Amino acid sequence: MEKHALLIGVGQYPTHALPPLPAAVNDAKALGAVLRHPEMGGFPDANVILLEDPDRQAMETAIEELFSGRAKDDLALLYFSGHGLKDDAGRLYLATGSTRKTPNGELVRATAVSASAVHENMERSRARRQVVILDSCYSGAFPAEYAIKDDGTIDLPGQLLPHAAPPPAKAAPGGEGQAILTASTASRYAFEQDDEALSLYTRFLIRGIETGEADGNDNGFVTVGELHEYARGRVQAVQPAMRPGIYLGGGGGAIRVAGVPVGDPSARYAKAVGKSLDHRGEIAIAARPRLDDWRERLGLDTASYDAIEEDAMAARRKEFDGKCQEYGQTVREILKQGKRLADEAEKTNLADYRQRLGLDEEDAQAIQAGTEKEVAAEGARHKKDRQLYAASFREAIRMEEGPEGALTEATRARLARFQQELALSHGEAKEIREEVRRGEKKPSPKEAEPWWKRYLAADALITIVAGVLTIVASALAIWSFWGTEPDRGGRPLQEQTSAGDRGEPKSRQDAGAPRGAPGMTASPTHPGAVPGSAALQGGKSTGGEAEPATPGTASVVAQADAERSEPQGWAKAPPGAMPILDPEMGTTRSALAHPTPTPSSRQGMPGPSARDGKERSPSEVQGSGPPAPAIPAPPPKPARLTIHSNVTNDTVTIDGEPVGPTGPTVHERPPGEYTVRVEKAGYEPFERGITLAPGQEKTVRATLAFQTFRDRLRDGGLGPGMMVLPAGKFVMGSPEGEAKRNSDESPRHPVRIPEPFALGVTEVTFADYDRFAKATGRELPDDRKWGRNEHPVINVSWEDATEYAEWLSGQTGEDYRLPTEAEWEYAARAKTDTPFSTGECIHTDQANYDGNYDYAGCGAKTGVYRGKTVPAGSLPANPWGLHGMHGNVWEWTADCWHGDYENAPEDGRAWGGEDGGDCGWRVDRGGSWGSGPRVLRSANRYRFRTNGASGYVGFRLARAL
Repeated sequence: MEKHALLIGVGQYPTHALPPLPAAVNDAKALGAVLRHPEMGGFPDANVILLEDPDRQAMETAIEELFSGRAKDDLALLYFSGHGLKDDAGRLYLATGSTRKTPNGELVRATAVSASAVHENMERSRARRQVVILDSCYSGAFPAEYAIKDDGTIDLPGQLLPHAAPPPAKAAPGGEGQAILTASTASRYAFEQDDEALSLYTRFLIRGIETGEADGNDNGFVTVGELHEYARGRVQAVQPAMRPGIYLGGGGGAIRVAGVPVGDPSARYAKAVGKSLDHRGEIAIAARPRLDDWRERLGLDTASYDAIEEDAMAARRKEFDGKCQEYGQTVREILKQGKRLADEAEKTNLADYRQRLGLDEEDAQAIQAGTEKEVAAEGARHKKDRQLYAASFREAIRMEEGPEGALTEATRARLARFQQELALSHGEAKEIREEVRRGEKKPSPKEAEPWWKRYLAADALITIVAGVLTIVASALAIWSFWGTEPDRGGRPLQEQTSAGDRGEPKSRQDAGAPRGAPGMTASPTHPGAVPGSAALQGGKSTGGEAEPATPGTASVVAQADAERSEPQGWAKAPPGAMPILDPEMGTTRSALAHPTPTPSSRQGMPGPSARDGKERSPSEVQGSGPPAPAIPAPPPKPARLTIHSNVTNDTVTIDGEPVGPTGPTVHERPPGEYTVRVEKAGYEPFERGITLAPGQEKTVRATLAFQTFRDRLRDGGLGPGMMVLPAGKFVMGSPEGEAKRNSDESPRHPVRIPEPFALGVTEVTFADYDRFAKATGRELPDDRKWGRNEHPVINVSWEDATEYAEWLSGQTGEDYRLPTEAEWEYAARAKTDTPFSTGECIHTDQANYDGNYDYAGCGAKTGVYRGKTVPAGSLPANPWGLHGMHGNVWEWTADCWHGDYENAPEDGRAWGGEDGGDCGWRVDRGGSWGSGPRVLRSANRYRFRTNGASGYVGFRLARAL
């Protein structure tokens, strides 16, 4: 294809009847520079002719030469800047440098070029791309007394467009047809402008090309239609009275008149990708063909293009996540204030805020649902924290408050640390303390009892129990002595007496004791043992420190008068122990100490219960002191769980509790084991057990497979296995860069599958088809001795396949049919955009084909060659769970054969005999056991005779839902 342009600027005229137009020649020169630019117009220098103030002869000759001698694919562009004239019959003329009028103001027609002459040249030309741009007004070409008849408009289409200019049957790349662009549809205004060097209209034509702003769809090219829309909008913003017009013949609006300057290829592609992303950071399916155009034009390698796309998508996703967080924070604030999202005022303002953030309603609903759950859970946790702090403070004041009602400094410090652990504000803590004090009823003087009396009572009880145990142990020892042989080792039984006025048993050396005389052991297994608590083994204190309590064995004091049940052999723990995490000790322990030292901490100190007034031994003190109570740790930090899936509008439950759809919402849960379930109508549910650790951030990615089913036949049998596929969009055909592609796979075009439908999980098997053949008395197709039953049926024609579908419909009451070609490719791709659903390459471990051939460097051989069919479903499925979409057998579709995708339907329907379709041949897809790998590509097409049958060809069915 060649590009030719004739640029005419007429600004000087021989008489005063036509005023000069200083900008006219400048317009032609400036446009010529843009058209010659290699990255813009791309017109060769020799093919751009400039005429300045020509006479009629020169102008007519140049116009004829522009349109004559052209090839059919050439572009011929005529630009004129100057006066336009019309006579009393409304015929248009273009003024030349020699145009003049008679003394009474009538146009001398022989000095101007008529529109009819231009029209005749256009009509004779073989060039299929013709563009005329008129930057002119149309003053009257008739005497002034007839001016009242002029309505200011020109019938440009009737005078310039060729008569036979219907829309083309197939839109050619680059457009075909005729287009006329005018600066104004009225007879004035075109040159009513400021003192700019260029006319208003031409100025914006040039700007639209130079800046690329006229490239409305951002595909790197400026069409006639895009250039007009850009210039019209800019002109009317400056001069509303001007109304630039466009008149088209055929597909003239699609003619590409210029390209867009590339500049930095990486930056240019990044800009194109940015315009192709949706608000979530995904590339729109319909934008992929435009990006493919840029890939071809810019000359970068595939890795660079992919990296640019990934960076742009990551940036947009980050932006989207930030907006979701902003929206979620606003929702959180509303809920924290106790307001309802359903309130009219909040609902209206949230909708406005959502729109300003660029979130759609689905995003907002997911965020709101998740945030409501989070706020509710946080409220419940906060309530528990308040109860925990209240219980701790209640025990503190019961245990420690003296006459002045004050807590010790150490207790206050530990309470402060506990408050910080629970994230309670000072105001909240103060409020809780005041509530506790108001609710606490102090004991009456009659009920009050000195602490040392309680201590002496406990001490006396322990002494009595110890004495009884001593007597029992002695009796057992004597019995054992007389009932058994003496110990040959001669080791005597050792005894010790009490340091006081009462006897206490001491430990025996069990290894030397007679058989049958067990040592007395009261070993503490109490889970609340803490440093300083004693362990009685055979009546002797072991001293030292017991194992610290663990969070798993701690219990919280919930009531002031709650009873603690201790293991046998232990004294009852005193009230007042607070569940405080002591960071200095690194263990969980009591936050309180008794105002006076407790027995467990008084080793070697005078004991108030020593009745003889003497100092008690450490063993006595340790053996008789009560153990510290079990102390709980603060609740562990919750885990944060995020759940995503491969679908939208789904439903998530955690341990059976609905929590909204999948998405960016974070679900906080205490550590532990949970069951996550994701469901959506039409899909198999996803369920997984997970374990969450404290503070863990975990993401679960659910993949929901489509539902499968088999319809029941009238005879009680089952039809072929079917899978429900969703409605959706994809780009049909192969990109020009795909290896070993065919021309019948283009042009790529977006297709929308408007409704869900079902498709066979596998090809129809011999078992399925033979039931039909026997029921209808048909001859069974030959299986080539490869096996029947689960092998795909072969040697069936398109007519056989459609008759089987009709029979199955009658058996089930459902609508079975062959899939359309668009439905088949949609299912085969399964949201992939690579040559195969397996990626850039395929292997015979994944499909049944002739693996002796290489595809695009995937390997000298891509596998084995089985030379026959394999059972349906015996090889891996594609991402949507469909088996055999690549190889094994060719599969019939409903469509008639077309040699390419020009004017192909974009709604997923079958393409019949329209647009030159040949219904004597039908489209087959997928390749077979005998095909090379290139034939298995998702975009590859083939045709077979409608009544033909082959050992390479089978089919699968679709079903309406």
